[in-house]
Amino acid sequence: MKKAILAGAIIAATAFPVAAQVDLKLNQNVDLLVVNGKEYSRPLFDRNADVTLPDGTQQIAFRYVTAFRSGKNQTNFESDVIVAKFDAADTSVSFKFPEFRRLDQAKAFNNDPQWSLVNAEGNAIAFTQGKLINYGVQVGRDLVAELSRFNTEGHPASLHTVTITLPENVSETVAATTAKDGENVAEEMLLFWYNKADEATKARFKAYVNQK
Repeated sequence: MKKAILAGAIIAATAFPVAAQVDLKLNQNVDLLVVNGKEYSRPLFDRNADVTLPDGTQQIAFRYVTAFRSGKNQTNFESDVIVAKFDAADTSVSFKFPEFRRLDQAKAFNNDPQWSLVNAEGNAIAFTQGKLINYGVQVGRDLVAELSRFNTEGHPASLHTVTITLPENVSETVAATTAKDGENVAEEMLLFWYNKADEATKARFKAYVNQK
């Protein structure tokens, strides 16, 4: 009986594998603002909370923040908004920044951000980066809209999208999780329309594919 229960547990564990995911690990120097086109709100009482992401291409927007203390005085610093795009799967991703001891060092970083991303094994993850620059009022910025415009301007860190029109004449944007124009667009559209279909249509589609 015990052997049967053990065998059943093994079968259950192998039949339903844990979904792979990416754990983006934050630290006190990262003010995460946008993740894959959506505004990010940090948990109130957990500044270093991890962010769980699906495997694939990720695009984040964040500020590097720090503070310098001189006697009783403290000077807070925050960088321009940095946009980064990278690929990761089934791992954790951590930020690594230089250690700044003076405000002028942080300002130099702002002009030329030198930092890195590493995976769970400590290996560097390749990424491309850019900035969201706004020379006007900084308070109340719509960073999601700014990032959307950024993605249409051909920056290396852009997340390319494809826009399709639904039968109801409503436009919806589907994110293409690739770094090259046109790559995987057909797959994204197939998946989009398949998920929109009713069960009978899905069954006919499966039968059609199985005949090929």
